[in-house]
Amino acid sequence: MLKGTNIRIRPLEKEDLDCFYLWLQDQTHLGEFMDMQMVYKEQFFELFNKSIGNPSRFYAIIEDKEGKPLGEINFIRVLGSSTTLEIGLLIAEKSARGKGIGTESLRLFVNYLFKTQNIMRIQYKTRVDNIGMKKIGEKIGFQQEAILKKYEFVQGDYRDFYLMAITRDNWKLDE
Repeated sequence: MLKGTNIRIRPLEKEDLDCFYLWLQDQTHLGEFMDMQMVYKEQFFELFNKSIGNPSRFYAIIEDKEGKPLGEINFIRVLGSSTTLEIGLLIAEKSARGKGIGTESLRLFVNYLFKTQNIMRIQYKTRVDNIGMKKIGEKIGFQQEAILKKYEFVQGDYRDFYLMAITRDNWKLDE
């Protein structure tokens, strides 16, 4: 378990799947920059059970000091690169947004990954209108590397995304 000032990050467990499934099925938990994807609960559980233990992807729960789940953070190995991870972050509980939880989670997780994984680079993609997520990354050293034009179909339109990244050389490990 990773412990920060206001949060803890722990591996997702099977007991978390109901909560995680509900987050992904409710637009209020996903916020305005992600689309809700309707999927059968059994299929969702089956896919997640297959991914648990898969070394190319990892899911963790972000919780407050009392153990209340606030969101999730994850990584997946980028195809075609043995030195790059792509991360994802969701602060699902609306009451936790805008309070530094995303910044603290990202800093803690990136630090952990650079300490424990033989990687050179960590990246993420976010919609160009998701200014908050771009700023979270910039606060801890991520830089915008590209604008991916018409990258994904989200909320009825093809959207541009930023590619944000940081390298091991530019990261200052917290001890």
